[in-house]
Amino acid sequence: MFNRRGKDISVFHRLSYIVLNNSSSKPSLFLRVRCISKTCSGPSQSFAVSYLEEKLGFSPESALAASKYLHFKTPDKPDSVIAFLEKQGFSKTQIKKIIAILPRLLSSNAEKTFLPKLEFFQSKGVSSPELTKILLCTPDILYRSLEKTIIPSFNQLSNLLQSDSKAMKAIKLYPLLLSYQLDASLLPNVPDLNIISMFNYHPRSFVVNPDQFKEIVKEVKEMGFNPLLRKFLHAVIVFRKVRRRSLTFTRSGVGLK
Repeated sequence: MFNRRGKDISVFHRLSYIVLNNSSSKPSLFLRVRCISKTCSGPSQSFAVSYLEEKLGFSPESALAASKYLHFKTPDKPDSVIAFLEKQGFSKTQIKKIIAILPRLLSSNAEKTFLPKLEFFQSKGVSSPELTKILLCTPDILYRSLEKTIIPSFNQLSNLLQSDSKAMKAIKLYPLLLSYQLDASLLPNVPDLNIISMFNYHPRSFVVNPDQFKEIVKEVKEMGFNPLLRKFLHAVIVFRKVRRRSLTFTRSGVGLK
């Protein structure tokens, strides 16, 4: 009980010091008091909260939640990240959205971490507006390894679709494709043309655990669908959707005759 009282007195003195030594006109005063009295664990988190609110317009609550992933004590690094994204054509609203999804990006070395990935996409013919849309949908692309994740995933997709341009078209439709390992062996004996058609219209159908996808393909084959026909892929798509919704799948549901 004595220890608890001592802590309360310590917090009171710290709050008193801040109030007495800060002008009430400073917008970060309430935020700093809130951090010390509630959940901020140290100076770096307190600074991050103030930075997010004042620089990007975060609410006190969202700034506090995001600050748990940040450990900077000066504005140098986050300022450089924001400046980099602005130079790439991102608006303040778009930058706020990206940081809200993945706050740790503010602690990155933008030139070293982000630029090589942007250059990779640009080398594949992706325009600035298209790249902005991709990153707003999947900002963790900026945080992933270019050599270990992004390039291998892109190459697998390109090999599957037999074209870099078709692979990028699928990624534009559903950027999460870059987060999954794709393998043509998941669809044995299916004509390449049908696979390409499936990606053009239903790219997210491949965003599934490989083992689960193989199981779906196996069950569809066992139901009598011919892999050489497009109905086979339609059945895979429907089966996957139904599996996700935990509904009962029937052969009549996809028109097998």
